[in-house]
Amino acid sequence: MGPMTDFASIETYQAIWLVALVFVNHILIYLYRLYTERQKDVKKIYGLTPSERQLKAEFRNGLMTTPVHSLIILLFLVSGLLKVTSEDIGTIVLTFFVVFWWTEFWHYISHRAMHLKVFLSIHREHHRSHITNPWSAVSFSLLEKTIFSLGIVSFAALYSHYFSFSFHGFCAYYTFYFATNILGHSNIEFRSARYPFSLMGYIINSPSYHAMHHARYVKNYGLITSVFDRLFNTRWEDSDGVLIRAAEGKPLKKLSEKP
Repeated sequence: MGPMTDFASIETYQAIWLVALVFVNHILIYLYRLYTERQKDVKKIYGLTPSERQLKAEFRNGLMTTPVHSLIILLFLVSGLLKVTSEDIGTIVLTFFVVFWWTEFWHYISHRAMHLKVFLSIHREHHRSHITNPWSAVSFSLLEKTIFSLGIVSFAALYSHYFSFSFHGFCAYYTFYFATNILGHSNIEFRSARYPFSLMGYIINSPSYHAMHHARYVKNYGLITSVFDRLFNTRWEDSDGVLIRAAEGKPLKKLSEKP
C-alpha cells in the first residue's frame, strides 16, 4: 500500500478534526479575550501586564507549534500505528477519560523532567512568559511541543491496538485540553473563594495554580489536576491563598509576593 493510498484512507470526519485542531487554539484565544475585555469585574491573579515583546513572541511561537498535534496524529493514522475501531458513545467517553488521565501523568513527568538542568533549554521558551495570558498557552519551543504530543499520541496508538478506540473521543479530549490550557494561562481567576474547600477544588486546578508556576518557576507542575503534585509533594502550600486573594479581587503585585 503506497503513501497516497494511506493518505486517501483518512475518513472525512478525521480530516475535519485534524484541520480544526490546527486552528481551534487561536479561535478560542480570540473568543476568550473578546469575552474578558467586555467584562467589568475581571479578577486578575497578578496585577501585572506582559510586555509587547512577550506577546509578539508568544504569537509567533503559537503559529509555529499549533499544527504539531495534528501532524503527529495524521502520521500515526496513515502509518496504521493509531487504530480507530469504534465510534459508539461508550467508546468515545472511555477514550476521552483514558487519554485525559494518561496526559495528566505524562504532562507531570515530562514537565518535571524539563525543569532539570539537562533538559531546561527545551522548556525555557515557555517560561519566558512570567506573566501569563491566553497566548502563553501556545508559546512553546517546537521540540517541547513535539515531545509532549508524541507522548500522548504514542500512548493512544498503543492503547488502540488492545482496546476499542474512538477518534472523536481522542480529538474531543484535545479540544478540552486546549480550552482548559488557555484558561490556565489567562491570569484571570474565575473560581470563587470557596472553591479550594470543595471536592472539585481539591482535584481540579484553577488558573491561579498554574500562574504561580510561571511566577515562581517551580512546583505546581500539574496540567488540569493537582493529583500528582499532591502525591509527590510538589504543590505550593499557599496555592489556596493565592486563589482566594484573586477571587476577592486583590491581585498580587509582585511575582514573588505571597498572599
